[in-house]
Amino acid sequence: MNLFQCVRVTLVGKQHVSAWNAPIVLLLDGESSLIAIHNVCEAARFLVGNCPPVPGIAFRRAVSTCFAALEGEVDSERARLAFLAAAHEAGIAITLV
Repeated sequence: MNLFQCVRVTLVGKQHVSAWNAPIVLLLDGESSLIAIHNVCEAARFLVGNCPPVPGIAFRRAVSTCFAALEGEVDSERARLAFLAAAHEAGIAITLV
């Protein structure tokens, strides 16, 4: 089992996570696909499911920060900011609702 398979297993049962004040909407494929991320758990799932071929620093930081938030080690706003940085690093357009 690799790291990302372990991460997927860890996410099972992390359903009850407080929603962010406003979702982050990712604009994928030139705005033909919109994905709304409402909380830390959804952010972690998106990151794990969409790992780039060569993960950058912001991506790796976002994964670790999201998991730290899920464990209550950091607040969800810090995870939100890390997720935004990872999206920016990956060139994903975002909109805040």
